Amino acid sequence: MKFLNLFNFIAILFLLFINSYSYAFTIKTFSNTVYNNSIEVMNNDIGIQNYIIEDFEDVSLVDGLTVGVENPNYGPASILPSLYKPQWKNNTWDGIYAFTSACTNGWNSWEGNSCGDHPYSQITTFNITNGTESFGIGIANFQINNSRTDLLVNGNKIITVDELTNYQDGIELRNLYLIINSDNDEKIYTVTFKIQAENSCEGLVFDHLAFYNLECNYNDSDDDGVIDQLDKCTDTPSDSWVNNQGCPANNLYTEDQMNQMVNSILAWGDLNGDNKISLIEAIKALRITSGVTEPNIKTKK
Repeated sequence: MKFLNLFNFIAILFLLFINSYSYAFTIKTFSNTVYNNSIEVMNNDIGIQNYIIEDFEDVSLVDGLTVGVENPNYGPASILPSLYKPQWKNNTWDGIYAFTSACTNGWNSWEGNSCGDHPYSQITTFNITNGTESFGIGIANFQINNSRTDLLVNGNKIITVDELTNYQDGIELRNLYLIINSDNDEKIYTVTFKIQAENSCEGLVFDHLAFYNLECNYNDSDDDGVIDQLDKCTDTPSDSWVNNQGCPANNLYTEDQMNQMVNSILAWGDLNGDNKISLIEAIKALRITSGVTEPNIKTKK
């Protein structure tokens, strides 16, 4: 009887530990209606405006992020083996490419692939090198008729994905966007999606991964105005015009073109020849181009 009581006591302590650990992280979910063609609007709606974003639009991952799959295996890697373009456009959360749970980041035929007899991996893990307080990711193509998928944080199961609020099951759609937040000092180092069936033909799709960088490095090695952690072209000349990813922006105006436009504006709008456009001159120019007539102004007598 004493042995039974001791066993029950240990079991209760174990359950309390598991429950307390599970609640060390909270999950916030958004239905697929949060998707927006404007990434800025979507990020604002989700609350990840200041996060580092991995969009999987090229094979190089952002600094501090690696990804690996198991059974069959590759990684963890910071460079993907290939780009993956989903068959259904509703599987992406930004751009045209995403990440999928296959050993070559692509859906291969069952025969002749480089992954053995089964191209789809059972386990997909995203690794944050320095840890984070908050991690977000958009998921698609999850379907419970093949197998259910567990969500693990730092190697511990938190929940089964289809039990999450706002989850919508199906292959030709975005299932949901989820945010995992740490409720205490414990950092999030790994986020894992584990298919329960070992040989399922489930091809999971992930996109628009976001994490809050706890140790932000503001170094800008190529001096182009984009910090290294967000810079996808780290060797651009310091005088280059670049976009928000630090890559050459060929569609921007050159300095000569800008000077030409300024000179043309001065030649057209500088009414008194002082090489400046005053507020009155700007108003007159706008009035002329818009076809608005000069207002009748009555003076006081």
